[in-house]
Amino acid sequence: TVSVANAVVDEAEEIKTTLGDEVELLTILDQSEFIEGSISQLVRSAIIGGVLAIIVVFLFLMAFRASLVTAVSIPLSIIIGFLAMRLWGITINLLTLSAMAIAVGRVIDNSIVVLEMIYRRMQQGEHFRDAALDGVKEVAIPITSATLATIVIFIPLAFVGGIVSQLFVPFALTMTFALIASLLVALMVVPPLSNFPVSGKAK
Repeated sequence: TVSVANAVVDEAEEIKTTLGDEVELLTILDQSEFIEGSISQLVRSAIIGGVLAIIVVFLFLMAFRASLVTAVSIPLSIIIGFLAMRLWGITINLLTLSAMAIAVGRVIDNSIVVLEMIYRRMQQGEHFRDAALDGVKEVAIPITSATLATIVIFIPLAFVGGIVSQLFVPFALTMTFALIASLLVALMVVPPLSNFPVSGKAK
């Protein structure tokens, strides 16, 4: 939409030079402006969410590096989600951006659960490698179940026909891509990054 709208605006500017003074060419509606505004809001939401996540995790774990690890899951999940959208042929529009904005608040949950489990095991005296492997094994099924349960909610939209399908199926797929990305990040990216000093480690 943004590409088409920008191309139309550029073409309109060229046409204006041929119309003379008696005809005025005006833009009545440009959806690209709303989409670009939504992109800015999405970026702002991701930044605010990341900062708040760092603060909250730090307050509970009292480990600044742990907070940074969980915050990494937000941009990574969003980037992977956008890549999946591109591969699926889903365009960026108001609905898909809304879905991604909603997903921003959800993508960090899995990472927090995995990190907290690893952190707790390391506090109990386990070596990082054992804490990471056993911690992920312990929470992999619960967080996968929770993620899939959220995704399943959107399945009925796939069977809706007509204009509703055209509008909400991309919304549902965008949410699904972001949530699956957050699960992959939590299980595959967060554990290797969790090797940091632990306060209050058991002797």
